Amino acid sequence: MPTSSARPSLRGSPSVREYGAVFLLLLASGVAQRLVTGAVAWVSDRTPVLLDPNLVGTVVYTGLALTALAVAYVAVRRLRPSVDPLERDELLAVGGTAAFFLGIAAYRLHGAADLPVFPGYVVSSLLQGGVAMGALALGYARLRGIEVPLSLPDRGARPVLGAAVLAAVLAGLAWVVTLVLTSPWIRDVASVDPVISGFFAARQPSVGSLLLDSALPGVFVGFGTALLYNGAVQGGLRERAGRLDSLAAVTALVGTFQWTRVPIGRLTGVTAPVALTAGAAAVSVVVAALTARAVRALRRSYGVAVTPALAATAGVLAVVGPPAVLAVALSYPASGLAYVGAFTAATAVAAVGYERSRSAWVPAAAFATFLAVANRDVALLLAQFVG
Repeated sequence: MPTSSARPSLRGSPSVREYGAVFLLLLASGVAQRLVTGAVAWVSDRTPVLLDPNLVGTVVYTGLALTALAVAYVAVRRLRPSVDPLERDELLAVGGTAAFFLGIAAYRLHGAADLPVFPGYVVSSLLQGGVAMGALALGYARLRGIEVPLSLPDRGARPVLGAAVLAAVLAGLAWVVTLVLTSPWIRDVASVDPVISGFFAARQPSVGSLLLDSALPGVFVGFGTALLYNGAVQGGLRERAGRLDSLAAVTALVGTFQWTRVPIGRLTGVTAPVALTAGAAAVSVVVAALTARAVRALRRSYGVAVTPALAATAGVLAVVGPPAVLAVALSYPASGLAYVGAFTAATAVAAVGYERSRSAWVPAAAFATFLAVANRDVALLLAQFVG
């Protein structure tokens, strides 16, 4: 496992150009996610009406299963390059056979099980994580010459993976418990902060809903989030400013970008999604730069022994402070503030895990776990249990 000592811990401050590139990356990803969500919603509303629902469900679920198989094949090929790849005709034969049997299984399952015709949340999460975040991050990294380590963590780093997952579970549960305690009956979607309203709906959770609305979207978006923020942003800042500055900056960046769109809209009256995303990206980059500068000042001017955990904690503090003030000024709900803190804590865990393991799988597991735990169905299950 590469050690962090291979690079000096003190470097120069990233240039305005570097932070400008990060701003453009955030803006592009945010707009792409909006477009994906809108397009999937449009298709979800119209396709089952225009076509036979069973046919639509069969095609969609077969496509999702084939996508999962393709991703698994690519992952195995990358992780085990010694294994001989399939020839083109073999790929076509295997893919065609798999599509045939998966289509039959999907048709029978769709008719027998209570599944949505078009699982828009799953499709949207797949496109967000895979295209609007993952593909964009890899393209950005390649353009700027940033190495994104996609190999599995070696044996020595596996305890880091376990610790990251455990910490993400605790962060997710902390938000769920806060939500249930502040809204014991999970009363009304309108009373939940807009940042987290997408995670909440008053319905009975089931095994299917846990899989479609929690587990799979968490995996898709979690991996895309890790590639975008840890692989592309943290990796780029690490090359130019060192590991400690990058840890503080990326934690502050992600946490700030998570919550700023709502208060910006309330304070300015702006409702255009692109303008809100641009404003949130700009504020996030400024907060990230100031946080990195503060950590650098602690080391250089005051001689503080800053550890990776302390650098990430500085990023968390930079994020949680402003929402606490806005909670009073703008009646920001306690559940919204709790989610900001929990998500930023998970981001700090992912950033430190990425630094210690040098593998994108560690932050991917942390984000996926947090998103799978901090969701509406877990909150509903807990509310029913305590109620």
